[in-house]
Amino acid sequence: MASQEALAAALAAEGVSVTQATLSRDLRALGAVKGAEGYVLPGQVAVPSGDGEVRTAVRTWLTRAQVALNQVVLHTPAGGAQALALVLDRVQPQGLLGTIAGDDTILCVLPHEKGAKAFKRYLEEVAS
Repeated sequence: MASQEALAAALAAEGVSVTQATLSRDLRALGAVKGAEGYVLPGQVAVPSGDGEVRTAVRTWLTRAQVALNQVVLHTPAGGAQALALVLDRVQPQGLLGTIAGDDTILCVLPHEKGAKAFKRYLEEVAS
């Protein structure tokens, strides 16, 4: 579903009445992630394999990136961090060692500060 409103309407058509607040909590509890095409469950997120997929994921979910020594903190809309981190962990661009994802924030670890700065530049390039 493309939005919570569309999902609520589809549920109503099936005879299930739900408030937006309850729907939002349920989506979060299920681990649903909202991407460009709407909500998907974690097992349904395509695991990409290259820079083209990184480009798509970054353009879909990344809102801001900040360097902190050998780390880069990425910000996404609520629910987007895990999907973006999954892509980055799979492809490991620019020497990325790994990620830790929350709901809307990702901690990316690089081998050194120079690598973190290069990783941020890479993300900015693929985002544009």
